[in-house]
Amino acid sequence: MSMSKEEKKDWRERGYQFTWGAFTAAGGIVAFALVIQAIINLTGIWTDDCDRSAWHRCGMSVLTDAKTGRQYLTTTGGGIVARAPK
Repeated sequence: MSMSKEEKKDWRERGYQFTWGAFTAAGGIVAFALVIQAIINLTGIWTDDCDRSAWHRCGMSVLTDAKTGRQYLTTTGGGIVARAPK
């Protein structure tokens, strides 16, 4: 059974609307994520004292020994070094 020209036009219009809606939703999600990331970077949330700024993260974290209170710097590659006093 063949579809009529009117049915083909209706399906084409539905496909167009679906595609437009999907791209609009995806664009909204990406825009929301960019806004959240900009807020995090501008406010300095989740930065520590070894970072220069939220835009220039060093990739290191500061760990404190619970028993001695001494601080250590660790890297994402697994390196660890005792932190020098200020």
